Amino acid sequence: LNLSHNTWKTLPPELDDFSKTLLHLDVSNNNLSAIPPSIGNLVLLKSLDVSRNQIDIIDGAIGKCIRLRKLNVAANRLECFP
Repeated sequence: LNLSHNTWKTLPPELDDFSKTLLHLDVSNNNLSAIPPSIGNLVLLKSLDVSRNQIDIIDGAIGKCIRLRKLNVAANRLECFP
């Protein structure tokens, strides 16, 4: 699912509707400041691109995405990773 190049500051809550089907998510080039705990609901997610945002926090719930193999966090404000 490509949701890149928007002006979002948060992930849309409707992503939870795809928790059992979503494999790839691209939310690059937005204005996201955090990856919320709800990311852990996307249990089948294999790749996540959050590059080129304003992210300084990635919630530890990302650890629930046990199939995640590719994570792009380039060009953000991260100081640490969970």
